[in-house]
Amino acid sequence: MKESKPLKTIEEHNFYISNLGIETSKTGVACPKCGGELWYLGEEILLCNPPRRDVGCEKCNYLTSILC
Repeated sequence: MKESKPLKTIEEHNFYISNLGIETSKTGVACPKCGGELWYLGEEILLCNPPRRDVGCEKCNYLTSILC
């Protein structure tokens, strides 16, 4: 049987996320216009169904939103 990792506490998770810095802004998603990486624009979540976040490309200034 595969050994599972212990789960993080909320405090451990929040500390980890708050100390990641700008790297948390990267989405890992390619820009459909130029192929650069899309970045999250702010930390707001759009409360639509399903939820989305605004993203943009630093290379070509492409703007859109993606699913959370």
